Amino acid sequence: MFFSYVTFLTFIFAATLAYAETVNGIKVIGNHFIDTKKVIDASGLKVGESMDNAAVVIGQLNDQLDIETASISTKDGVVLIEIKELPRITKIQVNVSSGISKDIVKRILKEQELQPNQAIDYAKVQRVVDILTGYIERQGYIDVGVSVDYNVLANNQIVLTFDIASHQGYTIRGIHFNGQQTYTARQLQQICGLAITGLLSPLTGDDYYSSSRLQVAVENIKEAYANKGFYAVQITPNITKFDDSKQVQIFFEIQEGDVSRIHQLDFKNLGAEVVEKVKALGLETGAPFSRLLIKEAEKLIEQSYKNDGRYASEVEVKAHSWQKNQVNLTFEVRQAPRVNVRFIQIEGNRKTEDQILRHYFDVVEGDLYSQSKLDRSIEKLKALAFLEKVDCEVKPVKGKADQVDLRIKVKESSSSTISLKGSYDKFQGPVFTLQYTDKNFLGTGNLFDVNLEKASNGRQSYHLNWLNPVSIINPRWSESVSLGYDSVFSQTDDIWKMRRYQTTSFSFGFSEFIPVGNNLNFILGIQPAFRSIGNAQLGSIAYLFEQQYGKSFKTLGLKTGFRGQYYDSVFGNWSADLSLVHSPKWLQAVSYTKLSSRVEGQVKLISYGDQDVILNPIFKFGYGANDQGGALPYFEKFKIGSDVILRGFDSFKVGPYYEYTTLENDGFGNMVNKTIIDYLGGTQFAGLNLNLWLPSPSPEAMIPGLFADVVSMRSEFKGTGLRSSAGLAMKINTPMGIVQVAYALSMNPVGDQDQLDRFWISMSGSL
Repeated sequence: MFFSYVTFLTFIFAATLAYAETVNGIKVIGNHFIDTKKVIDASGLKVGESMDNAAVVIGQLNDQLDIETASISTKDGVVLIEIKELPRITKIQVNVSSGISKDIVKRILKEQELQPNQAIDYAKVQRVVDILTGYIERQGYIDVGVSVDYNVLANNQIVLTFDIASHQGYTIRGIHFNGQQTYTARQLQQICGLAITGLLSPLTGDDYYSSSRLQVAVENIKEAYANKGFYAVQITPNITKFDDSKQVQIFFEIQEGDVSRIHQLDFKNLGAEVVEKVKALGLETGAPFSRLLIKEAEKLIEQSYKNDGRYASEVEVKAHSWQKNQVNLTFEVRQAPRVNVRFIQIEGNRKTEDQILRHYFDVVEGDLYSQSKLDRSIEKLKALAFLEKVDCEVKPVKGKADQVDLRIKVKESSSSTISLKGSYDKFQGPVFTLQYTDKNFLGTGNLFDVNLEKASNGRQSYHLNWLNPVSIINPRWSESVSLGYDSVFSQTDDIWKMRRYQTTSFSFGFSEFIPVGNNLNFILGIQPAFRSIGNAQLGSIAYLFEQQYGKSFKTLGLKTGFRGQYYDSVFGNWSADLSLVHSPKWLQAVSYTKLSSRVEGQVKLISYGDQDVILNPIFKFGYGANDQGGALPYFEKFKIGSDVILRGFDSFKVGPYYEYTTLENDGFGNMVNKTIIDYLGGTQFAGLNLNLWLPSPSPEAMIPGLFADVVSMRSEFKGTGLRSSAGLAMKINTPMGIVQVAYALSMNPVGDQDQLDRFWISMSGSL
């Protein structure tokens, strides 16, 4: 009885102590950078409610805020939260003597999310030090030292200074292989990832020797042999050093051994369709026991079941030795029940509306879970220009075995840019461009672009473009709207720069992009334009057109086409456009038809260090005719310089051209006949731009390359033919964006009227 009474009193006393008083007010001190409201929200305390245990509140503050310490005290119901913040990085300085460029250091800092205006994370700083040290050692440098100085300033700010020092090590004079049969020496050199000193070595640094690089090379060769079934392969590297020249010779002695093969292949709990897919990979009885194929089969099986809604399914691969170099292989699946997606929660989108991001999802709430649809949705989000980072987490719903939630975390990037550009052209003179672009206008995901351009020769161009990822017609479609005003003058060889004629147009465009595949859109739209001719000189092409259609006329421009993309780790990334524009005779419009296409690829040929040699082919094609099968109207012709690039030629003075004679004052009061050359373009063309982008000592600033251009242009005028050029190219990162420059070393003009211009520049950074 006594003990029961004591227990009861103890319970009452504990309950009294546990009773939390009501919060009458909350004060926060010690916060310089963190907003007071954010501190209060993190604490979970609210005025008028009871206070939780102080340890719980402190734990919540430590979990959610960048702080060193936190303490809680109360007086008369007022809670005082005192925090000590982590120092905030105000500046990061980098001092480099050798081994790595500042651009690469800055890239690593950005990748590791160590940037100014962030709270210091000492573990993250150490991780950056380890990454920098490993990177420099892999480049063949020795005595690598990476130190960090923490300079704490007033008001709890800190300046980080990275001091990086190293000494140049040995370079690779030669790489030799002995004893190999399965691979050639050339294949093994590509597999190992090492390179001998060559022409590009000063740029790439891929010829440096280090023990860590050698170890990686040995593992790469072993992995390649394992993928062929050789698990007993022995790789012995021997090094010969030449101290005078600071070079090494590497000799790889290879003993391949016998190949391991599959003696028996079993499948447990796998459907017949999945089994056939696995066998199609090449996994069958008698085949080499390939590690690569086994991994691919495991991934294929797991993907097949996860695409069927069985998210938690697991694949177990069992390999048992049967006899020497023979293996029994079993794939067993532990099927999980099908699950549906309950909620899709998007976090981090402070500006972008939820519905805009959900538009890119192939899976919605209530759908059966599909791994491939989810992966495709995440890739679409990562491709958005206004998102810097996208992560996805699949969370099973507690207590509900048939449901999962998708938690999507995004990090938004700056979406708007404004630029003022100036350039000079021999025909147009100074050209000024003002452009404003917002790729996420007001958080709607819409692209809004205004481009105003004016040249000193009188040419004017004002364009407004709007791209809506969610169409008002169908939410699965996207649409674009454009308005444009253009006023251009004839492109003649007139040294007096007289305006032979002027063509003015006001256009409106509306297009719908209808998805017909994972990366393919069907385009349907209309692009009417109202045009007028002014000051047409007697005999000019505009004068002849004016006689037939009048000074003012219109085109309707019904538009259809396809736009697609293709991604592949081996064949590279490709994009393609096909467009058909037809202007019918309706409402007395000028009639014509234009077919054009563009195909561009980005193919990785070989890697040098952490950079790639990229082949960038661009193929363009165009065909046009009027309603009677004749030539296109002069204002719709395909032109070199706008529809297709031909570096090494003056883009305003290259054929085909229209030639006519007119009477003009010679400047002394005499009327004389003068021959005018008007560069109009053609009705058919095919062009190929080949770009080879090479590694750079400073890839963040510039990328060097080689180019070759070939263009065939056909027309009813003179100057029809094949033109070509080749030379050096470079992409330069400037405050105004990517600028491409080129210098043509060889060219193939057609006739005497083509004007050459060895130096070429593009402020848009594209071809």
